[in-house]
Amino acid sequence: MKRTLITLILAIAAFAQLNAQVAIVANKSVPSSSATLSLVVEIYTLNSKTWSDGSKIVVFDQKGNISSQFYAAMGKSGLELKKSWLRMQLTGEAKAPESVDNDDQVLQKVASTPGAIGYVAADKATRDVKVLLTLN
Repeated sequence: MKRTLITLILAIAAFAQLNAQVAIVANKSVPSSSATLSLVVEIYTLNSKTWSDGSKIVVFDQKGNISSQFYAAMGKSGLELKKSWLRMQLTGEAKAPESVDNDDQVLQKVASTPGAIGYVAADKATRDVKVLLTLN
């Protein structure tokens, strides 16, 4: 009975994580107060490198469970993005995003890095960052 209950709790937690909303967060120095999904795709495919005021965009990725949901919302796979990042880095076109372990690390990096953007589970976003967009 105890094992069944634990399994059920873990399954519910996994389901909840899969259905969590994703918040696109940015450093408070970023001039934009919102973003479109197409802009987020441009940023995460490293095709947009500066904000509207000309300041550099610093992109953070994460290894957490929310990343597969974020990639799917962009219409990309993690493997597809990582291949593209590697190619662009090898050709000198762009630097691959720094990858951190979880939402808390993304929030800390984005809050402390001017021009930064990242993504977290929407319920983890704090007042230390701007929420530019929420994805389902």
